[in-house]
Amino acid sequence: MTVNGNSSLITITTKYWFKEPYAKMEQTSGGVTQTTIIRPQGVYVYNPSNDTYVKTSSETPPSQQNFNNFLKQIKEDKNYQVIGKETINGKPSTILSWTNSTMGMNINAKMWIWNEKGLPLKMEMTMTFGSAVSTTTILMDNFSFADIPDSTFNIS
Repeated sequence: MTVNGNSSLITITTKYWFKEPYAKMEQTSGGVTQTTIIRPQGVYVYNPSNDTYVKTSSETPPSQQNFNNFLKQIKEDKNYQVIGKETINGKPSTILSWTNSTMGMNINAKMWIWNEKGLPLKMEMTMTFGSAVSTTTILMDNFSFADIPDSTFNIS
């Protein structure tokens, strides 16, 4: 990320599990892991101090199906352009590019879509707000399409 000419790198490792209607996300940064489970009843975040999940929202955020719809919408949006093809970790992909301006912020984004599975492999987003510029790069790898046990989404 670059802000006002200063460059800093923050690494966050995220693991996702999707099995409609459930999702689980583990994010680790600086040696600290936060676990979130999404169920039809709401969103639950793990609290390690008392070894329990705490409900943080009754609204369920977008599921994998909604994410697929998001990708479909990007592909159908007249503002995106196919700007090339590239192989990411041995997976042929198509690179999409688009721009958006909202609330005084300009966003330039590129997404590498895995040709075989239709999933994103990489995303680069540069946001400009006045003189502040922030660039985020997200790499997605280590996909597994194995069956996920229901117990993965337990909140007890």
